[in-house]
Amino acid sequence: MSIYLIKRGPRCSTHKAPFHPVVIASLKRVARWEAGWTGDAAWIWTHETSNGAGGWLIERWSGLDIDYGHVIRGGELPDFTPMGFVHDRMEEPWSLIAGAIWWSDKPMPGWLAQAGCLYAPDAFSQQCILDKVADDGVSGCRRERPQWWPIPAPMVRHEVTTGARIPNGTVVAYARLGEAPVRATVQALFYLTEAPNGCYGECYDVVLETGKIVSPSRRWLETANPHLVEGEDTE
Repeated sequence: MSIYLIKRGPRCSTHKAPFHPVVIASLKRVARWEAGWTGDAAWIWTHETSNGAGGWLIERWSGLDIDYGHVIRGGELPDFTPMGFVHDRMEEPWSLIAGAIWWSDKPMPGWLAQAGCLYAPDAFSQQCILDKVADDGVSGCRRERPQWWPIPAPMVRHEVTTGARIPNGTVVAYARLGEAPVRATVQALFYLTEAPNGCYGECYDVVLETGKIVSPSRRWLETANPHLVEGEDTE
């Protein structure tokens, strides 16, 4: 049975959720999903799970899959990265294990833990792992967490009070997809952060006439009510 180490490509500028540059998956389909398409420029190495002996076989190089045919041969890639198995523990991917995230709902092999591999510390990543392992087309449904996972740090709310925005107390038009707009009152503008490195986009809390509070994205609400934005942009 193999495990798969993925070194992700550069973080997308629009990716605001917690981001882990190196993950180790126990399922090939999960590894392929996390590595993304060619343009994501991720790397994949595989290794047997039994123990830390042997080497890691490079199977994707900067987003490009390597076809060894029926025999694995050595060689060099365009940036002089060696093909085949990597045995030197001072080289990648061995040097990437410390701090990598175990992307599985199963307990990680002991030799990975000793090398510094970690369980996902944030709720966003934990939910992503459970959703992708389940592979049932459902996401964000609060699946049961393994008992050995760390309790994630709470999300922290930060209110935005300066710069161009729709002021608190302003009545706006709010509409769900396919429904007629209704009146709502802006209560606050905020964003959320989540350890270790997540920073989610800004949203408004608005109170509907029914008393229900909803939180549409800042861009959506301001696009729907551009004449209500006041103040100067601080950027």
